[in-house]
Amino acid sequence: MPGDCWTNFRAMSRNPLEVWGEQHFHLNIAPFRFLGRSSLIINDPGAIHHCFIANVGSYRMNPMRQAVLRPFLRDGLLTAEGEIWKTARKAVSPVFTPRKVGAVAPRLNKQTARPTFWTCF
Repeated sequence: MPGDCWTNFRAMSRNPLEVWGEQHFHLNIAPFRFLGRSSLIINDPGAIHHCFIANVGSYRMNPMRQAVLRPFLRDGLLTAEGEIWKTARKAVSPVFTPRKVGAVAPRLNKQTARPTFWTCF
């Protein structure tokens, strides 16, 4: 379904979260296929800390994933690594305070209720 693929790429350029399915928001670790390759979406705080803080040198992003996502997302939290990631994380951390996340939670819940997922990958 080529049309669906292009629709998903356009959605990803606006907001990458639009292409995730409900399971990616509810499971601690959820499988994800991107361009035919298997990946994991990690939502568990302990696992995130393990991968991005405690053992950051042990994990690298897939080069193909980077080649596809970086033109859309540049060096944001989903694509940056190392010091650039640390800088980006500090820059966006004020947006993720409990009060601000609570304010957008109803809208996020509404968005995740829509059945969207990458059927073409």
